[in-house]
Amino acid sequence: MACDCVKITYSTGDVALNTIEVNASGTFNGANYYTWTDDFSTYFLFWNLGQWEFSYTLGGSQLAFIKDGVIDCPDFSDTWITEVFITLVTSACDGNCGIEDRIYRKYDSIKLPQSFVEQDRGLTECCCVALVLGSNGKSWENDVTSFWMKLSDNLDSVSFDILDCSGNIIDSFTTTAFPNEPNAYYATCDWGQILSTYGPGEYTLAIT
Repeated sequence: MACDCVKITYSTGDVALNTIEVNASGTFNGANYYTWTDDFSTYFLFWNLGQWEFSYTLGGSQLAFIKDGVIDCPDFSDTWITEVFITLVTSACDGNCGIEDRIYRKYDSIKLPQSFVEQDRGLTECCCVALVLGSNGKSWENDVTSFWMKLSDNLDSVSFDILDCSGNIIDSFTTTAFPNEPNAYYATCDWGQILSTYGPGEYTLAIT
């Protein structure tokens, strides 16, 4: 398993004993390579021809090398061969190898809209057949039928009509708004007036 991070403890004639954790910067010769810069130099640690090497440039002349490493990870030891470093030790990084998510994420809570449910606008009583009485005399001998509609918004419109047996609109009723229900309207059919105007027959109340 390739190492994403290497801990390096080193010192030179210019740099006192220093320990750093270096994350992989990319790949070179099929393995991860690592680079860091101190106050004096930039260093690279990379796999090259069967050994791990330190250099001032990627693939450059070696400052230190170790032959008994494996390609997956630099050898975790202090047996580096070098004339540049006074101290040179490689080891595994602590904990999560120095890689952690430092980004603070904040999400505003949102409320999903409720699914639209069509209101019951009286369709369950649609297309019912009923016998009615029409009379211009005594009120108890005359039927009246009211029907209504709740609109989606104030841009909608509605018409309450009466159709003959052939489906033709023969008259429309006065539309009246409900007093305490926005966008709701109704109309009332006086069958005595229908009888006196159009005569007995079969009629349909319709909402359009």
